[in-house]
Amino acid sequence: MLVFKDYLIADIHQRYDLAFAWIYEEYVHANGYLTVSEANKKKDFTKYDHLLCQFLEYLQENDHE
Repeated sequence: MLVFKDYLIADIHQRYDLAFAWIYEEYVHANGYLTVSEANKKKDFTKYDHLLCQFLEYLQENDHE
């Protein structure tokens, strides 16, 4: 996953759509949209939250225009 993230960050202006697609995919998995799951199963947003926070921190720290 680190290699993919590095690839995205290397040219975030040209790859932002791919980054948001990846973040959305994690959101979909966290909500269980792609699997048949139990109705009472607790949703786990840990990977989604972590990935989203990493990208937001990167964008904030690097002040992209």
